[in-house]
Amino acid sequence: MAFNGAVTLNNGAVWNETITGAAATFTLSNNFTNNATTFTTQATAHTFSGASMTIGGSTATSIPTVTITGAHTNSGTLTVSTLLTVTGVTLTNNGTITATTALSGTGTLTQGNTGILNIGGTSGITTLTASAVGNSVNYSGAAQTVHPGTYDDLPFQGAWQRHSLPERQR
Repeated sequence: MAFNGAVTLNNGAVWNETITGAAATFTLSNNFTNNATTFTTQATAHTFSGASMTIGGSTATSIPTVTITGAHTNSGTLTVSTLLTVTGVTLTNNGTITATTALSGTGTLTQGNTGILNIGGTSGITTLTASAVGNSVNYSGAAQTVHPGTYDDLPFQGAWQRHSLPERQR
């Protein structure tokens, strides 16, 4: 299913992909605002394309697999349980992103001042920029390798290991 215009789910709306029949892929090429009362997705591919778009809203957006192929800004809560891939573009996070299993891709994830990034598994993304004052990156998995770079706030949870962090980042 392709959505070329802005998608706004208002309070009281129900988004239920499980009733679409066969497993479908979803492409959203514009702004996505989730204020829905109920938001249920299939475990299929969800691609956010387009340039200078926003993912936001007051309702948490939980999608198993997300690929970002167009520059986007997250201002809401985005939880990706299987794989979050940023391909060749920049995803700016001014809200909360949780990559439960994997964060990958040839693109850049840039933390804004209010961004919270939770990484529960591997982080193979090419560039992670987390130096903005006020943002936080949380590694919460077992034996994770920390992405090299400068962090403003880098708390650790659970069993972890750190590799090659300069003294300033510890």
